[in-house]
Amino acid sequence: MVSTIMDMLADLGAPVIPGLVAARLPKAIADERSGYVPFNRACVWIDREARAQGIDNVGLRAALKAGSSAFAPGVLRPILNSATLYGALHTWAELVRSESSHTSIWLDDSSEDLHLRFNSTFSQDVPGQSDWIWLASVLHLTVVRLFLGDQWLPEKMLVPFYGTGLKTAQELFPTTRLVPHATVTGITIPRALLCAGPKPPSADTAETEMGPDLPRPPATLEESLTDLITSYLPDGVPRVEEAAEISGMTLRTFQRRLAARSLNYKQLVSNVRFEQARTLLEQPDLPVGEVSRQLGYSSPVHFTRAFRNMAGMSPRQYRSKKSGGSLLTHVGG
Repeated sequence: MVSTIMDMLADLGAPVIPGLVAARLPKAIADERSGYVPFNRACVWIDREARAQGIDNVGLRAALKAGSSAFAPGVLRPILNSATLYGALHTWAELVRSESSHTSIWLDDSSEDLHLRFNSTFSQDVPGQSDWIWLASVLHLTVVRLFLGDQWLPEKMLVPFYGTGLKTAQELFPTTRLVPHATVTGITIPRALLCAGPKPPSADTAETEMGPDLPRPPATLEESLTDLITSYLPDGVPRVEEAAEISGMTLRTFQRRLAARSLNYKQLVSNVRFEQARTLLEQPDLPVGEVSRQLGYSSPVHFTRAFRNMAGMSPRQYRSKKSGGSLLTHVGG
């Protein structure tokens, strides 16, 4: 995340390399963005450079400016490969846990809305930490915006009560209720929006976001497999060996090409089943049991469990919200 602020400072003409040297941070991170740096030193550097440039809440500003480009391809692709926002938030939480031992992130799924919560184990008196927390908060928001649109704002955010920058946040998030908290930050997402699928990246940004130097499968592979799986669903999904054979590949090549897009066959089957489930559930006269059968599940219980894991609600709850007109009405707004 240091690189996100570094890019903004460089755009402003700040002397990045001398600043890194003064903070006793390795100059190499200006070119090699994947390394790790000492957290306290990074925070001190952020605070010093923000003051020198006269920038209030540099973490918030830098993260909003970067958008999805703040994510490395290895982080962005698994998020975008999630069929729903609900699944993407779980993927994001797992990615954060795997990358950082000094933070906690969790999803509070116990109420009508979903709450994404985050905190740090570091002392709050470290200069610049509030900027780092603001930056992390916007990264959470950016994950949601990959599914709900670039202009979406939460109704409520828990934000740092220490440091500066609250005024800037209020100006940038005019419709959001910002609630300062001593230890926990995060955003609230209405449950009705959790079924939203990812918005595909535009042609001019897809190459940058997905990483041009990474091997990728033919553009038609995923679409072909989606059609294949869909046609087989009522009679049983083909085994991975059969799918590879139908695709004209060895099993090893088939799995390698899927892995190049951070996919696996089981995940793809789940995604296809879920999209088909949403379509079938929009037919009010079609019983849930029949939907389950058409999707190739052995029982409605298995279908309900799988759907809930993907959407955060049961098929009947989804159908009720959809028919009531409340589902996804705020997407992109």
